[in-house]
Amino acid sequence: MKPKIAGIVVEYNPFHNGHIHHIYETRKITNCDVLIAIMSPNFVQRGEPAFINKWQRTQAALEHGVDLVIELPTYYAVQSADYFAMASVILLKLAGIDTLVYGAESLKIETKEFNQTIMDEGKSYPAANNSDSPNNILAEAYEKQVEGKDIKTIRIQRTNQYHDTDINHPISSASAIRKAHKEHVALNHTTPMSFDTIQTHTLEDYLPFIQYELTSKTNQELSTINLMSEGIENLLIKNRNINIIESSVNKRYTRSRIQRTLINVYLHLKKDEPALLTQFRVLGMNSVGQKHLSTLDTNLYTSQFKNYINKDMELKASELYALPYSEEYQKETLQNEIQNIIIIK
Repeated sequence: MKPKIAGIVVEYNPFHNGHIHHIYETRKITNCDVLIAIMSPNFVQRGEPAFINKWQRTQAALEHGVDLVIELPTYYAVQSADYFAMASVILLKLAGIDTLVYGAESLKIETKEFNQTIMDEGKSYPAANNSDSPNNILAEAYEKQVEGKDIKTIRIQRTNQYHDTDINHPISSASAIRKAHKEHVALNHTTPMSFDTIQTHTLEDYLPFIQYELTSKTNQELSTINLMSEGIENLLIKNRNINIIESSVNKRYTRSRIQRTLINVYLHLKKDEPALLTQFRVLGMNSVGQKHLSTLDTNLYTSQFKNYINKDMELKASELYALPYSEEYQKETLQNEIQNIIIIK
């Protein structure tokens, strides 16, 4: 009998009780034999560095029910929902999934027409797409990307709002957990992870480096970077010295769009140099995940960094991820990138 292979798209920024619920519900609903998670690496779709590094998030995922964790290339992790979803679905298909399970604020699947008129009026993409929820936008993108790929989709109701900052419940949002950690509020009721002895990352730590990029590069050079369109580089250059994010957010550009664009500038990700999607990289696995890999064509994946087709891009991304912090942490991050893979027996 053919095994059931379920896939989930995750960031775990950071990993918390809501994610455990998602894993449990996915397994219960699909009765899958193998659960594969494709995870954003050291930068995430909201346009920020990941709160904690990908290896610690991989470890948490494997300890709480995921069998195989594969990497979403940085190039696509910091793009809009359509590209984020496209790359996730393509790589999960390579990994052999038959079902994609994802969370959304609404369980009702709607096909919405993009309203160009609203964009022409100077409003944002979410407004033109008739959606103000990041997860619902992604849900619609997943539905679009699975067409013709023989992948079934299942929606799970989210247990909290994306930006909810209430930390008083066992299932709190990642935003609430990041905020509470910054304010030194107890978190052990919301997540199995402890952040007291590990390096955490915040976007503010990277802003001086981003400001340097905006100051040292010409408008023409910036125009080659991902997400640079409609002259947004002029807005960012203009605001680079005056609280750049707050100053640049307007009815046209959401905070996430501004932050994603700035991270693309920092990482120097160019429009004409996309990551390749013909091979997936394994970040971690248990014995079930390892057995599943043995059934796949070895050309479709790698667990050795030296054989990864996007290794140069990911090495640079990890170097820049660690740059604002200690020399010891920078060395550790690069060593992990080259040598690490999490295996749980």
